[in-house]
Amino acid sequence: MILLAVTIISVRSYSKKKDFDTAYDRYMIVEGKYGSDSRLVRFLTRDYNSSDSAVYLDGDSNLVFDYTKFYRVASHFLAQPKNALMIGGGTFTYPKDFLRKNPDSKITVVEIDPGLLQIAKDYFFYQDDSRQKLVFEDGRTYLNQNQEKYDLLIMDAYKSDTSIPFQLTTRETLMHCYDAMNDNGVIVSNVIGSIRGDRDKFIKAEYRTFASVFPQVKLYAVNDPTDQKLVQNFILVGIKNHTKYDNSDSNFEIAQDLKNEISLPADFGQDVPILTDDYAPVENYVNQL
Repeated sequence: MILLAVTIISVRSYSKKKDFDTAYDRYMIVEGKYGSDSRLVRFLTRDYNSSDSAVYLDGDSNLVFDYTKFYRVASHFLAQPKNALMIGGGTFTYPKDFLRKNPDSKITVVEIDPGLLQIAKDYFFYQDDSRQKLVFEDGRTYLNQNQEKYDLLIMDAYKSDTSIPFQLTTRETLMHCYDAMNDNGVIVSNVIGSIRGDRDKFIKAEYRTFASVFPQVKLYAVNDPTDQKLVQNFILVGIKNHTKYDNSDSNFEIAQDLKNEISLPADFGQDVPILTDDYAPVENYVNQL
């Protein structure tokens, strides 16, 4: 499986620039106007409906996708992460943002497809950084063998919104993550689905799996916290400590993100099992009709 971020995109019009075959997949580079301000953006895609990575073409180094900006919510629970681990690199746009926001920190990025590095250099403004370590292997393999401790883990393991590497969703994986985290560590994970309706089973199962490992789990809707049947990006946050946090933050953007927390009933997810290496029907859940 390719370990990449993904978000559903809607591009008004686009032009195809290039396509590539790597050892793991076929990628297309497209450019089009995106967002409410119709700015020109370059995307990495496989199907023209979803995108793994994107950059602005006007020189703006900010993140394009809202769900990647939401990873910054971790700073509410962890003021200054010194050592981060990201599973799923894509074209390494988020690690660049992380180091820009945390200049005294370092990050290890695990990406299974080494062919993406040259694509990132040629099309997505990637530059080597001594604070960033790249590891090209499967994320679960890395976690199984890892001996290092991290303050922050970012799990972004989608190949598409309906194709998820199940081995990175299970309780055993999250236990490896727990063991890899410092005492006040935080993990954030991007998931797509809904919390009610036809696409709710995966969100429920992954939330319940997180809650079986971490003392505190929070769920944030990236787009609309009021529409429970909307299929959208959600951010799961697992917190290793028992400290109680409110939803106020001195950073305006973080404070706005915190308002998107979903208040869940106590029995949320009780109709689906905890995902394990022995039983993780992820493909069935994300393709439910």
